Amino acid sequence: MYSSKYLIYALVLCNIAAVLLLTTTGSNRVEVLESWTQLDNELLSFIQDFGHPPERVRIRTIEATPVLTRKTITIDINQGYPQTEFHRQLNRTLQRYGATTYANVSFPDRLSTIHILFDDTVVRTIRFQRSSPSN
Repeated sequence: MYSSKYLIYALVLCNIAAVLLLTTTGSNRVEVLESWTQLDNELLSFIQDFGHPPERVRIRTIEATPVLTRKTITIDINQGYPQTEFHRQLNRTLQRYGATTYANVSFPDRLSTIHILFDDTVVRTIRFQRSSPSN
């Protein structure tokens, strides 16, 4: 008899907790990109905010198809640069637009290449490259 009452109380409390979690968590609404230029500006702003001066960033445009151009952004970095943290924060920033990212790490140089996708199509790539001693 008592165990049934405790079970009912526990279920009620769990339901209340679930309702509270659903109402207090942030929404997963996706912001709409007005253009690819907006994405480029967001990426360049993020890169600069992460501490990269413009002279260490290069952009190359590649025509993938007649209607799609891909941009590759190359960033010169020093030894010990936190590439994984950069990727983590970039992913968090771009999620609000519905983008996904994944990275490849090349060995033995341990440099990351981050791909930015919309609808399973790579639209931008960020490559890290070691700075030459003269930089």
